[in-house]
Amino acid sequence: MKNLITLLLLLLVNTSFAQSLFETTDLVDEFGDKIGEVQRNISIGKFSNSATNDSPLRVNSILELMPDYTLEEYKEHLTKTYEEKGYSEKEINRLLKYSKKALKSVKNFNGTIRFDIYEYEDNKASMIGVKNGAISIKTSDGKKVRASLGEYSFSNGSITITGYKEVTTGSMGVKNQIKYGYYDWTQTKIYNEIVNASKPIQVVIAFGGSSYRFTLE
Repeated sequence: MKNLITLLLLLLVNTSFAQSLFETTDLVDEFGDKIGEVQRNISIGKFSNSATNDSPLRVNSILELMPDYTLEEYKEHLTKTYEEKGYSEKEINRLLKYSKKALKSVKNFNGTIRFDIYEYEDNKASMIGVKNGAISIKTSDGKKVRASLGEYSFSNGSITITGYKEVTTGSMGVKNQIKYGYYDWTQTKIYNEIVNASKPIQVVIAFGGSSYRFTLE
């Protein structure tokens, strides 16, 4: 199950579908050449921990949506992804044997929102040893939603929340992810609120004694 969750997060692809809180932004390489597009929101906020209070914060929020693949399209995408990561032909062929089973999970996967957190607006937040935390939102009409964050939500200064279509069963289903603490279904509720919002949403992310407050608008 751990490997499947990692695979799903790895294989998300940006689409040209922009939501109200996100803008289409060009991705460029080190030479300034365009290499793609991303749906992004840049927010300025405040963060606090045991060493500082209300210090400057910048958060880059990235929306990534899962395309509606056919099996052949999914295999083609997997092959390209594995090749870019340096997998051998033998390894790729072995992994492709599981494509049909994996695609069933992928089709239940709406996408993710990744929050890249920069303390003092330039320094990526340290998440070494972080195992859990929480994300809370407050909508413009006062609705509040809170979800827990497991250790797979944290990576290299970024927090990722996942949106699913439904609570599926089976050994690799969402129901088991919830049961064993890999996932909190309320993340999907937060994902949906943000993706469908047309007005500002306040966000608070907390972990390891630190609190990050910003507004998506």
